[in-house]
Amino acid sequence: MDLCQEYYSRHNITEPCIKFAKNGTFFLRNAEGDHIKWKLYCISYVRHSVYPSKYKVKQLRPLSNRDDYLFERVGTETSLEWDEYEDFFLELANRISNKDLDYDYSVIENQTDIFLTAWEMFVYSMEKKLIKYIQDDDFVASIDIDLPSNIRYIAYRNFIDKNAKDEELKNKRSFFYPWHHTMMDHIRKYCHWFPAMVNSKKILI
Repeated sequence: MDLCQEYYSRHNITEPCIKFAKNGTFFLRNAEGDHIKWKLYCISYVRHSVYPSKYKVKQLRPLSNRDDYLFERVGTETSLEWDEYEDFFLELANRISNKDLDYDYSVIENQTDIFLTAWEMFVYSMEKKLIKYIQDDDFVASIDIDLPSNIRYIAYRNFIDKNAKDEELKNKRSFFYPWHHTMMDHIRKYCHWFPAMVNSKKILI
């Protein structure tokens, strides 16, 4: 429990708060018919010994059919002083809540949906290498957006258990390696405070 959570707990405050993330990620997703668009927001804290430390925020989107990099940067990286951080994410949360982005994005909050969104982006990026599994019922079900999330997640687990053993996940030459190292890292450092803030529409700073 960090200091913010401890303070909220002691004072029985239930509204979500903006947290200063030194290394964090959250996903935006837009589904229009059969077409899905994704964005990743990545937050990093850059410490300087001479100059004031800053927060960096960059937007990424997945690249289709890649052998190396899964993502490309969208626009320019934003550099934030500590006293600009809250206003930046407050404005972004309001824009998402008010559907004021270039597409009607929703921010992913539920842990299963976070997992599945990361899986969707990985499959999109590694499509050429994963196409050989198109006859695998579990693989197909894992990316079927018309199925309930819990069914998709079970299918994903079954598929991974069958096709990506531990040695595959750790082998840098395996196309499952980016899933285990890149995408799982994004999941581990997910900023749950941001979607909670957007979806609750109760923003406390």
